[in-house]
Amino acid sequence: MAITQRCNLCGRQQKSDNKKCANPACGNDLVQARKQAKIVFYTMHRIDGRQKWERIGTSLKEAQDANGKRRAQKRENRVWEIEASGEATINELCVWYLNLPERKALKTWKDMRKSLQAFRKYYGHLETRELRQEHIETFRLKRQEEGIAGATIDKTVTYLRAVIKKAITNRLVPGYTQAALEGIRRLVKEGQNAIDTAVSVPEYQALIENAQGHIKDLITLAYWTGVRKGELRALRWKDIDLSRGWITIPAEVNKTGVTRRIPIPRPVEEVLERLRPALHAVGENYCDYVFQYKGKPFVRRSSWDKALKQVCDKAKVKYGRYEGGIGWHAFRHTFVSNLANLGVPDAVRKTLAGHSLEGMDKFYVKISDEKLREAMNQYYDWYISGTSQKVDNTLTTRVSSAYNSN
Repeated sequence: MAITQRCNLCGRQQKSDNKKCANPACGNDLVQARKQAKIVFYTMHRIDGRQKWERIGTSLKEAQDANGKRRAQKRENRVWEIEASGEATINELCVWYLNLPERKALKTWKDMRKSLQAFRKYYGHLETRELRQEHIETFRLKRQEEGIAGATIDKTVTYLRAVIKKAITNRLVPGYTQAALEGIRRLVKEGQNAIDTAVSVPEYQALIENAQGHIKDLITLAYWTGVRKGELRALRWKDIDLSRGWITIPAEVNKTGVTRRIPIPRPVEEVLERLRPALHAVGENYCDYVFQYKGKPFVRRSSWDKALKQVCDKAKVKYGRYEGGIGWHAFRHTFVSNLANLGVPDAVRKTLAGHSLEGMDKFYVKISDEKLREAMNQYYDWYISGTSQKVDNTLTTRVSSAYNSN
């Protein structure tokens, strides 16, 4: 066990008896900095081979007392009291949680990191034992004042709750830490933020007429296949079989973690045939992504949103995720809604859209390729034959919120 001090200028952690900073490029007078209460002391001890650092404060005497207390606890084998001291900061807990192998393997890891960073910006410096409900409530108010959507704020709180729960399970913080999150209700009730806007046939036609380049192709695929925007970005030629007429969405790309196949309707086939790279293009600089920019896959998601907004403005169609506007997810909503209104069975719709089947259906129900192709042909025939009057031509009828949430 040891006591260390952190230089207030360069941040280097070093022996507590150093009078000058051990960093040659710094050389800070640590004695003078201690008198001004600018130096922070830490204690370090090992538990099961793991190093544990505890932030004590600006008093060397308090650090010595804390170090003595930890020595006694370790000698008496009261290790759990050391581990659950509640002296880890929110920042430290979040870093620990995000670095867990099972968390880093999640598709939502980047989103989780970004969401937690929003909370750490305000209260990352707090020790977990200092966390109170007022901090959570203040955080939510501040984010609302910044114009952040309630669902986004709720997601941050959900991730924070998961971090604390995992830390308690691993005896890193005491059980009472979760009291700060008890009684915190969601700002947005389940299903309240579901997208209830669908794209009518005239709106789709107006968008296609006013779109150009890759954005026109993207709108076509989104409308006719109902694939998510992330799945469009990840679409690769190796997953497309034009000869047999199938698009495969790999499990690692699909939100539900299950591989799914989508029959290729005529409008999508025309787009893919035009985009298909020539045989001589396959070489050292070949990019396998269907949608790319200058030989590289799209990285910035916002570029597609901006392009769709420009097309909507030209087509005189309202843009936006909520309040009757059209966003990328509206095409997915339209796809599922149209299939439902055409009488396509629930299990077939969910299989095409990549939604999870419920109950025992997910184990026993297997939809044949013929049924999937039959549903897609029915969708195409409905559009082409001019029978769109059977479905509200102004706004496609809404379906259950279970489809909207995905």
